[in-house]
Amino acid sequence: MVKKLLFLTLGLTAFTTHAQEVVDIPDTNFKKALLYHDPVIDTNNDGEIQLTEAQAAKKVVVYNQNIKNLKGIEAFSNISFLDCHGNNLMHLNLENNKLLERVDCYDNKLTFLKVPDTKSLQYLYCKNNDLGDLDVKANTNLITLSCSNNKIKELDLSQNKAIESLDITGNLISSTFDD
Repeated sequence: MVKKLLFLTLGLTAFTTHAQEVVDIPDTNFKKALLYHDPVIDTNNDGEIQLTEAQAAKKVVVYNQNIKNLKGIEAFSNISFLDCHGNNLMHLNLENNKLLERVDCYDNKLTFLKVPDTKSLQYLYCKNNDLGDLDVKANTNLITLSCSNNKIKELDLSQNKAIESLDITGNLISSTFDD
């Protein structure tokens, strides 16, 4: 009886360890960039990114990798830095990445960018995209905003008193709210 219980316990432990939640990353170029990332994200070297591995990461640097979809980035809830510039991204939702301090998503094809509603974001580089609007009202500690060469028509900076560097050239802006 003791042998059967020991075997059953060892079997359940092995199954539980093996059945860790894997982050869904459908873009093969994004997944490949994460698997060969420095510093290492795939710490158990199994060719997958587990949720625990994603949550342990502090930065994600995946620029110039021909990535079209960053689905899965939401699992990286503890990153402070994301560099995904020079890809083919059209949609980037970072609302779950509440600890981001810096985002480099310039030179993509972004038509949609949702930054987290957080005070931690200080540097946002989203120039050379196709953004029609940009909402940074909640990012009150934003120091640098570079959103030139987009299609932005209106930009509310009334809550962004910390901005030291602002580049909004090459947009369709008819008004800014900066009072």
